[in-house]
Amino acid sequence: EQRFQDAINALNTAKAIAPNYADIHYQLGIAYEKLGQNDDSAEHFQLALDLDTLRFRADTQINARIRRVAERFSDTAFSFVDSEMTFKRISQPRQPGWNLLLEHVHFSFTGNYLLANGFAGAILEALDLSIDDALLPAQELARRIGYPNFTTIDAMGRLLDMVQTPPFTGQSNHAELVDFIQNLPKNASFLHLCGNKRLPLLATKMTEWKRIFSETIVYHTRLVEKRFESPADGLLFFSPSAVESYEQQNDISASICFCIGNSTANAFRQHPKEIHVVNQPRTDLVVAKAIHYFKTKQYA
Repeated sequence: EQRFQDAINALNTAKAIAPNYADIHYQLGIAYEKLGQNDDSAEHFQLALDLDTLRFRADTQINARIRRVAERFSDTAFSFVDSEMTFKRISQPRQPGWNLLLEHVHFSFTGNYLLANGFAGAILEALDLSIDDALLPAQELARRIGYPNFTTIDAMGRLLDMVQTPPFTGQSNHAELVDFIQNLPKNASFLHLCGNKRLPLLATKMTEWKRIFSETIVYHTRLVEKRFESPADGLLFFSPSAVESYEQQNDISASICFCIGNSTANAFRQHPKEIHVVNQPRTDLVVAKAIHYFKTKQYA
């Protein structure tokens, strides 16, 4: 405790020199929180947020304006969901969101659940329907959507990659942030329902992260060989198996290829004219990327 009090004394000296330096207030917020002085901690965390030049979150003034607009339209069909107040209530006695975020931007499952409940409750209220039986408990919802799953691991991997780049690497708590993300699902177990041609990426990551993991093959992929007489200008691939199947009977060197994810893009044995990758698991974005490419090419 004495170390944190000494830190507070030193930080207050620094604050007298640079009162608008956000990181000083952030460090004061941490020190006061460690001493259990949550009101003082909240004051400095809020100042750190309002003074931060890298605006990841809405500051006090923006939230106040949103509330004023919501109040002005309170007698209309407009519905206002105050997520900040919900998070304050759930996070007491500490600061809003400490138990609801993956790091300091992205919500955890619990945070997303509370946010979704808020919106769902507002919709049900507008329709004059009862909320009591309509909303699933968090545990039941997680079971029905199969959480945690591959997407959870993929998101963790992307978060880890993201925080290894600026501006995150310049933050004073960078090492703690990386450690926090790496240890998120410490007690989670994962069952991967997959095909016989699944890639080893997920199993490798799970082994690295020492998580309880098992795989069950629930379908078999059969390659279909088909020869096309003339090469297409553009080819869209949604799986490594599709690349393998197409290459068995066709030359790909003159085609522009659009792929879903790097795993698909890395499956080529031949060398396409160009490869464009969409890193989100969405087929519509692959189609949109191809359309945009050829439209741009046409008018270039």
